[in-house]
Amino acid sequence: MKKWRLPLILAALAFIAFILLTPRKVHYDIRSPYSMDVTGRILNHPDKVATWYLPFNTQDSSKLQISRTAATIKSGDDLLRIVSTTSLSGIYSVSHGSDSSDFLFTAKHDTVDVSSLVSLVYQTSFFHQLTGGSTLERNARVSLDNLEEKLKDPAFFYGWPLRRITVEDTAFLTARKKVGPNELQKGRKELFDMLLKAAKDRDAGYNGVRIFHPVKEGDGWSLFAGVGVTKHFDTPEKDPVQFRLMPYKNSLLVCDYTGPYYNVDKINAALKQYVDDHQMINMAIPFEKLMQDSHDFGDSAIVTLRISFPFQ
Repeated sequence: MKKWRLPLILAALAFIAFILLTPRKVHYDIRSPYSMDVTGRILNHPDKVATWYLPFNTQDSSKLQISRTAATIKSGDDLLRIVSTTSLSGIYSVSHGSDSSDFLFTAKHDTVDVSSLVSLVYQTSFFHQLTGGSTLERNARVSLDNLEEKLKDPAFFYGWPLRRITVEDTAFLTARKKVGPNELQKGRKELFDMLLKAAKDRDAGYNGVRIFHPVKEGDGWSLFAGVGVTKHFDTPEKDPVQFRLMPYKNSLLVCDYTGPYYNVDKINAALKQYVDDHQMINMAIPFEKLMQDSHDFGDSAIVTLRISFPFQ
């Protein structure tokens, strides 16, 4: 019996080694508040990946070597290459010095609701899995958790701090005006000056709220402006100043912004993209709520605005 003991022990050890060292696929999931298609957009952009993938997200972003053409992120001995992509997934080939591993990140449908899941899949051994994995594997798992936190911030997706609020300002005196291509500033000032005078003359109870919406129309601009009032009254149909109500407690998607006025178009585009991505219904024209005293400013002036997009 003793002569079989050693072969049995060796066979058992070989079996255990086989179990521990045989490659196997492991996967981890996180939830995204966005749809599968929307979530998939951020998996293949090196600029976005660098904000959540270790070790790049812990380093000075100005010192990272990011190539959109080559789809790479490099810092010292650390390199991430997005080597294969679809609209919903990317394979990241990650290396540190001579160590390298491949990791598949995929956005997939969540059967619970309209949100989605992001899945991390990679190949490892049972032994590595039991011991926590290599540094590259641990970084991938922590990075997935980092991504989950990033996905909670709309600025990560859309570039601006978007949020939802309810309508509080409801009663306005409004007016419209068409101006030439270089008369946006002049037209805005004239509209607000007229509305503020009308509010005073009609004892409408101006409450300090001013909203504005410019639209490119042909070679010029079509302008809409409103000033908030506390009193309700009827205005004749042909009156250039009209009283309008905004539905109370309806929803607004907003961005509070301080910076050059020329960025407002970019913010409006981000608001529209958010509304489209979330399949919202646009309820009215977007508008700029002035959060400063002056309404006489040019394209490069530093302004403080709340840019709003009504939705349902």
